[in-house]
Amino acid sequence: MACADQYALCNPSTLSCTTPAGLFTLTEHVWITNKLKFNTAQLATAGRIVGALADSSTFGTVSSLRSTALWANNQVVGTISPSLPDNQWQIEVLGWFQTNLAKVQAAMLDYASNTAGLSPFGSVEMRNSKRVGAQPSEAEDRAHLDQCANQLVRATGEVQNFSVCGVLLIVCVSTVIILLDCLLERIVDFSGRRDSVPRRARQADNKLHLLRLALRGDNNGGNGWELGQWDIPVQDNAKPVDRPTISNGLVAYAGLVGGGRVPEGGV
Repeated sequence: MACADQYALCNPSTLSCTTPAGLFTLTEHVWITNKLKFNTAQLATAGRIVGALADSSTFGTVSSLRSTALWANNQVVGTISPSLPDNQWQIEVLGWFQTNLAKVQAAMLDYASNTAGLSPFGSVEMRNSKRVGAQPSEAEDRAHLDQCANQLVRATGEVQNFSVCGVLLIVCVSTVIILLDCLLERIVDFSGRRDSVPRRARQADNKLHLLRLALRGDNNGGNGWELGQWDIPVQDNAKPVDRPTISNGLVAYAGLVGGGRVPEGGV
């Protein structure tokens, strides 16, 4: 099987294209005759494309990949291979073309990959090994230098798509759940009787009220305590709170059965 690479360039301004031809003929159309009447910027772009095509021919791809250039090798296990489809040659050629196209895209992207800009002592390589410095004097040189800043690249890996409506829905639902968690008990108390048994039971089982009972040993009216903001029990004066003691491995507060008082100044 023999493959002949053919290329064609088009000028979107004049709607004209070259006939499919080899690399040498394409180079002549671009650099020698300028057959498509490219302007300076278009000529610089076409020159970059021709240079990338020269490094991504089918011959270069196959010779560089060697035996791995054949996808049929993926079917080989040891010295045994299953039968191949009749269009295997088309699959192989398609793989070479895709590899060539990827090399062209990589070469075009690599030209403007340095986002930091050109330093005063840096340069950009042109055809015929000519290099353009940071302060070019000719229009053709300036066009090649402008390619570094004018090229747009789709950065798929650096962009994340999301739905604004979806984010707003999540925020709204989360806000409603948080508000319900904070206000549900108040709503239930407001809708029921003020001195109902369930309301008294909820307060009695609340860990803050259980702590209040433990600290003061107060089971008769909650003397010295009052309900503060968010129904948190607080003391209405500056009464000292006894420190907990441990007896037989169990913590106790003064005033409760089995509790004791720590002397002042004790640890």
